[in-house]
Amino acid sequence: MNEKDRALAWPVGIADDLPERFWEGSTEPVDDDRLGGDPTAGMATLGFVFAALRRRLPLWLGLAVVGFVLGTGAYVAEPPSFTAGSTILLADGPNQDPQVQINGDAALAQSTAVGAAALSQLGLNEPVTTFLGSYTVTIVSDQVLSIALTAKTSAAAVQRANAVSEAFLKIRAGYAQAEETQQEQYLAGQISSAKQSLNAVNAQLAQAESAGAPTAQVNQLKQEQTSDTNALGEIQSNATEMILSDRTGTQTEVQGTRVINPAAPVHKSKIKGTLIYIVGGLGGGAGLGIAIIVIGALLSDKLRRRDDVAYALGVPVGLSVGPLRGKRLSLSGRGAAKKRQQDLRRLVAYLRKSIPGKQREVASLAVVAVSDPRAVAAAVVALATDAAGRGRRVLLADLSDGCEAGRLLGARERGIHRIESDGTRLVLAIPDPDDVAPIGPLPGSRGLMAGAKPSEEIASVATTADLILSLVSLDPARGGDHVATWATAAVAVVTAGESSALLVRSSAEMIQLAGTRLRSAVLIGADANDESLGAWERED
Repeated sequence: MNEKDRALAWPVGIADDLPERFWEGSTEPVDDDRLGGDPTAGMATLGFVFAALRRRLPLWLGLAVVGFVLGTGAYVAEPPSFTAGSTILLADGPNQDPQVQINGDAALAQSTAVGAAALSQLGLNEPVTTFLGSYTVTIVSDQVLSIALTAKTSAAAVQRANAVSEAFLKIRAGYAQAEETQQEQYLAGQISSAKQSLNAVNAQLAQAESAGAPTAQVNQLKQEQTSDTNALGEIQSNATEMILSDRTGTQTEVQGTRVINPAAPVHKSKIKGTLIYIVGGLGGGAGLGIAIIVIGALLSDKLRRRDDVAYALGVPVGLSVGPLRGKRLSLSGRGAAKKRQQDLRRLVAYLRKSIPGKQREVASLAVVAVSDPRAVAAAVVALATDAAGRGRRVLLADLSDGCEAGRLLGARERGIHRIESDGTRLVLAIPDPDDVAPIGPLPGSRGLMAGAKPSEEIASVATTADLILSLVSLDPARGGDHVATWATAAVAVVTAGESSALLVRSSAEMIQLAGTRLRSAVLIGADANDESLGAWERED
């Protein structure tokens, strides 16, 4: 055959098929290629997202509640504003271009002068810049402006919009009248200048005639007199005509510019405004929580799937169960507690079957808690108690961080403890916490453990035991060579979402380097939608 036969390595009953690197005494180096790769590089499906949301349900529901509270508080502190709108018809002078003038009128309506005049009329001490920000001016056509103003109440919005319109009309009329006055002053200046010129010629002519000036000079002055008289009359006539025209235009502009639609409240649904605040806060909080959870799940390198754990450890996941410990803030009731007890019994049964069969030496099994010793301790203690109840002489070694097995049995001090409970007897060994690599009664075969001897009290109790169980926590900084002095076989227990791929892989390597055979793995807290098998595929 061109392709090599492949087989699935299962945990119990097929020990001969396990790769040589897991047998005690093997000198084969760690094969990084077989353990390598990124176990977390799976596809992010909808099931993955929903599972992450279910796991962190209290977080995003809590943020949704926070958003709801903030939205409600914002509604109470700053309720939705009310809007009132008015429309102004503009009349331009005869010499003005409406298309150009409309832009100036829009700028004038939202100028500081109009805002200050409106505030003065309203008797408010509000800053002008704040007031100007409360309304907008829209150009409807070349001769129509629309003003929309918002306020806390409908009545205030109407009152303020009317004040803005009135202030605009007054200031625009004042500008038009100021332009008329300036024009009249200009024309009056021209008339005065013409009169001064005529008076000067009249004075010169009178002086020439009284002095007996030559006839030619007198005639010349008379011609200038006639010319200045005609010019004065023409200027006065034109000025009178222009003044009348300007006054008529100004009157038309002032009277023609008026409010055609007085300020009226713009209808707004109060329920809709309330829902925008409250539902918006609720949705925003929930959306933020969902985003945090999904992004965190996508960026996390913590293992949750059976296939990922099996790939990282290099052994199959023979059993996966739900959480063994209830959460502090949990809404689950007696059903969840019953399910945890059922899963605990399943785990104990699986570990019992994982204990090596008849051997010349004492049977031994190390249960390696990769991430959560407290969750595993109950199963190991239950296994030891069950074995003792079946007539076996059990030595239980608590090599876990926090001495979790000893805590459950009521003994946390170092040394040998003889435990009697419900008619069963077992021996509990708790090594010195300062002992980095506590040596067990089995002969170590590698590294510093080769030829190492246990303490006298450990050696003494081990001679009467026919089953050695150990709850083990491993730390890459300290290594795991001592595991081989406590067990010839091991089962790794991984809690979903608690350990990175690197830590899981390092735990497998430490067990292998110690010379202890890693038989299989158990996954605690597996997702209900995990459809992976967790069977480690190997090449013969």
